[in-house]
Amino acid sequence: MKTFKEFITEAYLDSYGGKKLISTIHYKQRSEEREADLPVIKHLFRKATDHLNTHDYGDHHEFLFYSKKYNRGVVFEHRKDSYNKKDPNKHLVAVTILPKYKSEARTGTKRITVEGYSPEFIDYIDMIIPERSNKALDKVICENVEFYFYDGILQNIPFTEFFEVE
Repeated sequence: MKTFKEFITEAYLDSYGGKKLISTIHYKQRSEEREADLPVIKHLFRKATDHLNTHDYGDHHEFLFYSKKYNRGVVFEHRKDSYNKKDPNKHLVAVTILPKYKSEARTGTKRITVEGYSPEFIDYIDMIIPERSNKALDKVICENVEFYFYDGILQNIPFTEFFEVE
């Protein structure tokens, strides 16, 4: 039989940037069912931690972090650790992991893509494609190249070889 301390530490999958990655029973079940690799989840957790440490979303607490690199999304709840009431910090609780290639969560969950493009590249795209709509999904063809935007944000690099240097 496990000690209480072993049981509690088992719930923590990782720690980074002053935040803990806390697992739930539902998350664990979905992770096994959807064959999610722990290194991918840790990658998303670390990107999410970096993002939340630099952006303030007020009282918003549900986030879907999606990785284009791994085509995987995890829904996190940004809240205090219910296992340790003395800890005043907010941590990331892994609520569920989405099936591969799925990037939509329920209404009220803020979606954030962790691998984005540099501001310089976005400025360049805005220069060559100055007019684009803000509808949910927008396909823009510029010089016979297709660009896809989702809610006004570039979602693809339509080239087979492309290097972006920051």
